[in-house]
Amino acid sequence: MATMLLMGILFDTGGFQHGGVSPQVMEIASELMKKGAPLSKISQTIFTNKSIGAMKLWGKAFEKAKFHKETGMLVTAVTQSDIEDCSACAEGINR
Repeated sequence: MATMLLMGILFDTGGFQHGGVSPQVMEIASELMKKGAPLSKISQTIFTNKSIGAMKLWGKAFEKAKFHKETGMLVTAVTQSDIEDCSACAEGINR
């Protein structure tokens, strides 16, 4: 769970580069890393070149995404079936 939460933070903040990154965001990211979320693997997965299968999977994730105005969160889910349908792989992220 820590890995998926940190992945969301890293994606949303553009790798901690967007102007809205606060000390609180950094503290939360730190706690997630202490719980085992692998920052370098997540960063590599999000920001490096992707296989066609991985790009299809990202597309599927965005298709299923729902924005919650009350919380300001964008939420999605990827199933094992989605991964198989896109011929994608886990790309080295530990869950």
